[in-house]
Amino acid sequence: MAEPLPLRGMRIEPLGVADGDAQVLFQDEHSSSPEGGYGVARWAMPAGLMVLSKRSCQVGPVGSWGAGQVTAMLVPVMAGWRTEVYLDVVDDALTGERVLDWARATVLLGRVGEGGSVWRIESRATEIQRLRLMQGQAHADVPEGVLAMAARSPLLALHAAYASLQAHPQDVSEVQRCLHALPEQVRYEWPDARLLACWSGSRQGWATEHRMRKLSEDWWVPLHAAGWRWPAVEGRNAPPLTDLAVEAIGQWRLAGSLWTVWQQPEALFEAYMARWRAQPNGGKPAAAASAQPALCPAWDAATWRAVHKGLKHVNPEASPFQQALRRHVLDALADDTSEPWSTSVLMALAEPFGLTPALTAQATQSVYAWAARQVAM
Repeated sequence: MAEPLPLRGMRIEPLGVADGDAQVLFQDEHSSSPEGGYGVARWAMPAGLMVLSKRSCQVGPVGSWGAGQVTAMLVPVMAGWRTEVYLDVVDDALTGERVLDWARATVLLGRVGEGGSVWRIESRATEIQRLRLMQGQAHADVPEGVLAMAARSPLLALHAAYASLQAHPQDVSEVQRCLHALPEQVRYEWPDARLLACWSGSRQGWATEHRMRKLSEDWWVPLHAAGWRWPAVEGRNAPPLTDLAVEAIGQWRLAGSLWTVWQQPEALFEAYMARWRAQPNGGKPAAAASAQPALCPAWDAATWRAVHKGLKHVNPEASPFQQALRRHVLDALADDTSEPWSTSVLMALAEPFGLTPALTAQATQSVYAWAARQVAM
């Protein structure tokens, strides 16, 4: 008898829609075929950003690492277009369980009514570009004949734009050429295309060139993981990612994935989804990187030594930055120098996670408060 595929319990739900109920995929035996090694689910979803998620098995007691984790992936949906997501099943190197390979998912975009996208020559060209991009071998200058295929497979042009960004981060001309190869609706509504346009300075005149739906104007969260790194590119417009986007998704992203895929405890995932629904515009834009908020508690050895024993306890709901911060503080308390307590060191620690100074201060305060509670127990 074939082993069940790890599909049951997958959900898809709108991000930030107050009345958007989650749809449960693969909830019966007819929606997947373990013998054939595949599962298929088709859903009509409203235009906007969707979250495709999967709850993990309980591999430990509630509150321990690995228990009740949610892995999620961002899936944009546009009117008149079909977003296709293909996930392989692999054996987990640690547990031996069969798990979904989110990092190497295939995402295709095709027009509704044109039939399946996966077998078309444009889709094969898109897949080649995706694989090369993952391996750092994508062509920065895609031939015009290949780029023309983006009219039917838009992600080909977006992969090419990201490849150009990797190879020539200060050259916007190739990024703009890739954007112009996109169908107009994709260019104006797909989050990555709009972020690329913002970054490359080619968004001027959009307000008079098209009628963009208000919903699509609210969202700037990228499908490609590379979209979170642009603020570090000197001299370019930073994308208007919001504090909530960075806090709820950005800092939780899994390393090694081409896409925006993140993992967090189920309770936190549900709490963040509730906050998205309460703030349908995704929250306020992230604070400027130059704004340095006052740190409370103080960032010095004397203050943190008071909660030293509490820091030795691991918080299973801590974010990746908070985990790194806890380890940094423990190491710094064992060091006699003052260098680890420089504010610039703290901000540098938060930079890889995309946290603004305000979010860094907030996360630091949470770590201290949790450690203080452990000491008081």
